[in-house]
Amino acid sequence: MVSDTNPTSLIHFDTAKRELALASSIDEVKQIRDQAEAIRQYIRQQKGSFEMQNQAAEIKLRAERRAGEMLREQEWHKGAATPSHDVTPLPKHEDLGITWMSF
Repeated sequence: MVSDTNPTSLIHFDTAKRELALASSIDEVKQIRDQAEAIRQYIRQQKGSFEMQNQAAEIKLRAERRAGEMLREQEWHKGAATPSHDVTPLPKHEDLGITWMSF
């Protein structure tokens, strides 16, 4: 069976995974997630291959997983911090524009 994988799409897929691994804020991760979903929708509308659609969906899922890890880390640190006068409180998820419906 011959694969219809486009080498260029694999390069973009690898780049997206690398950018996701390097993302340091939830906003960056959310932007990657939104871009992956937009690309997936575009590929679907253009009758692109299921493999390319799945690659975009995988990036979206990886981003959602990464965001969950980051949120869990924030919650962990929030519980471990002892309040003092020089500690800045962490922003709430709602302050960052993140709701359960956005993921």
